[in-house]
Amino acid sequence: MENRTIRKTITINAPKEQVWEAMMQDKYYQEWTAAFSEGSKVETDWELGSKAVFTDKSGGGIVARVVEKEPYKRLAWSLKDWCMRARKITKAKKPGR
Repeated sequence: MENRTIRKTITINAPKEQVWEAMMQDKYYQEWTAAFSEGSKVETDWELGSKAVFTDKSGGGIVARVVEKEPYKRLAWSLKDWCMRARKITKAKKPGR
């Protein structure tokens, strides 16, 4: 499977500190995703190298790893594995396994 990069950029009319703090809170993620995937949530501490488990109300979702974090400027994650039931995941597989 080849590596692919998806980049998305938007402009928000608010101070960067306010936007960053909102991005770091699951409750705002849930509000944002409710429009297209009600019941979605993310479990992570958003620290560099941390796992992020994105799930929908069925319990399925994806596992990512935080690969870049520059407060108030940039947050990037790499998708690692699809999962049928994220709550059963204890650790994301390493690439090639």
